[in-house]
This record gives sequence, C-alpha cells and structure tokens, in this order.
Amino acid sequence: SIGVDIERFRFRQHQNDELSHYASGCWDAESKVDEKWIEITGFAYRGCYDLKKHQEHSEEDYTVFKEYDEPVKEEVTEVSPDMGYLGPEYGDEAGKIVDRIQEKAETDPEAFEETDIEVEVNGQKYSIPEDKYNFEKKTVTRNGEHILPHIVEPSFGIDRIVYTVLAHSYGEDEVDSEKRKVLHLSEEVAPTEVAVFPMMDKDGMGQKAEEVAERLRDAGFSVKYDDTGNIGKRYRRQDEVGTPYCITIDYETLEDKPETVTIRDRDSTEQERVEISGLEEEISSRL
Repeated sequence: SIGVDIERFRFRQHQNDELSHYASGCWDAESKVDEKWIEITGFAYRGCYDLKKHQEHSEEDYTVFKEYDEPVKEEVTEVSPDMGYLGPEYGDEAGKIVDRIQEKAETDPEAFEETDIEVEVNGQKYSIPEDKYNFEKKTVTRNGEHILPHIVEPSFGIDRIVYTVLAHSYGEDEVDSEKRKVLHLSEEVAPTEVAVFPMMDKDGMGQKAEEVAERLRDAGFSVKYDDTGNIGKRYRRQDEVGTPYCITIDYETLEDKPETVTIRDRDSTEQERVEISGLEEEISSRL
C-alpha cells in the first residue's frame, strides 16, 4: 500500500446520464479528502466504438481472428437471391432488399418455409417470390471467429494520487505533552527512509554520525543527516516530512563495545538500541 486509507476510498459506477457517447460503462476510483469525494482514476469501457468508427470510415478490416480451443459445429442459414430478377425489378433498392433478406434468414429462418418472403425497406414492404431466391440450412465447422477488439481506457492523474496520499497520511497527536504533526507515509513512498543525528555535535558524536549516514547511503538507503537544533526538534522535523526511522548517535555509542545506536520509530516514537554492525539488516527488516 502507498498510504491510501481504504475507509476513504471507493469505486463508483457512472449512471447512464453521466456516460460519454463512446462509453458503454465507466467506473471511477475516488478518495475522500476534506470530507469531499474526488476522482483519482477513471476506467471507461469504450466497447468497440473506436475501431468500429475507424473501420467504417477507412474501409479497412480491424477485426482479429480468435481461434477456438476446439472446432465448433453449428447450423447456419444461407440465402442466395436472384439478382437477375431483383436488380431490374427494384433498381436502387435491390441491394437493401438483399440485406433485409439475409438478416431475415439469420433471425427468422422459419419464415422461409412460406411461399413468398416479405421484407421492409424505408417503410416500403416488398414481397419476394419463392422462386427468386435459394434458401438452404446446413451444418458448418468453425475453428474460430473474427471479432472487433474492445477497449478499456484507464485515466490516471498523478497529482490527485499524491494529494490523496499526503492527506490520508497526515495526522496530529501529542508526544511528551506537546502537540505533534506527523506524516504517516508508507515506507514505499517516503522521500527519506532514515535520518541520522548526533545527540550533540561534539566529543566525536558528529563524526561517528556522519560515518553511519555514509554507511547507510552506500547500502542503498535514502538518508538525511541533521545536526541542527536540539534532538527533540530534529525528531519533529522528520515526523512532519514522514521519515519512518531516526537513528541517534550518543555517548553510549562511543562507550559500548560493540558500538550501538538508537532507532526511533516515527509512528510509535519508541526507541530501541541496536548494534551498528547489524544496522543495515535491522533497517531493511523494518522497511
């Protein structure tokens, strides 16, 4: 998780009056920020609208062949109109009449058991004699079908996602009777993973802290070194920017054999002493 509060997150389906002309359906991922729901991502199901329009205007075939796992047998109807009769008889309407006859063969094959076939074109009804078309039912084996691919269009706004993470991560509490502002950022998105402080910049603590900071950088961690102000203010600064852990070098560090440091957890503020020799492994296990 990058820090979005699941209790303030939802998927909302668009109502029909919200849909764009090209969309068959649409869902938004929304987060609640400042008591308002805002869209952070959208997912529009465009169906085959785009490719169908391209196909219509370019006269190119955009279908793809989808092969079945196993061949399928199915009964089909075929109708072959007598164009030698339909053309001269109906002129410009002949092509449309043929289309209607073929549609009828697919949707209502039983109608072809009648003597004549009746179809309608532009409100005009036409009766086609039985001897002016050939109708046949047969079984064919299909290995697949041509389909027009459908499109799902995701839309992401990185600014709103970051805004949501910051808003959901922000909190206030009290530490040692003082009000604290803290950013509970996930370790995965925190700009700084570890801050390193000397308790005081004297008696070798500053030098040792710089050595520890450099050691952690070499191990691949993002590290902030800070020796400005008292230790409490330094903790607060790192809490406000979301740094998960702070490491402090103090007099015990210089006295202990083997050397140790304290690791402070941002969220609980609890501190624990660990050996410097295993510091990289300790931090990795926490992140």
